[in-house]
Amino acid sequence: MRKPPPGATTWTAVSLIALGLIMIFLGWNGAAGEQAADLRSQFPYLISGGVFGLALIGAGLVLVRTFEARRDTQSLAAHLERLTAAVERLEAAHPAAQAQGTPADPPGGPYAAAVPQGPAVRPWEPAR
Repeated sequence: MRKPPPGATTWTAVSLIALGLIMIFLGWNGAAGEQAADLRSQFPYLISGGVFGLALIGAGLVLVRTFEARRDTQSLAAHLERLTAAVERLEAAHPAAQAQGTPADPPGGPYAAAVPQGPAVRPWEPAR
């Protein structure tokens, strides 16, 4: 499958939103042209213009959101690749750190020293 041109997703989303706004306007214009007292004659304009217009706007907004999420994901992947390369360069520059390895965690885990020993609260005692 071919990759779409760079601006295709954005232009498609903007076109869907604009078409949705036009449909809402045409539905409102058609309903306003009918007699205001007869609501039954306004329903076709409301359904065809309003609901379909809102659906087009919703589809355009979903497309915009999807495009932005993909772009953010690609940007994050690029940052992570640069970070990984920087860490690998640092490891290559300091062979002594590789020989030592990581320091051993103290007993009880890495945060054992920060946690007070013993129960934090007294055990519950029934009232006498």
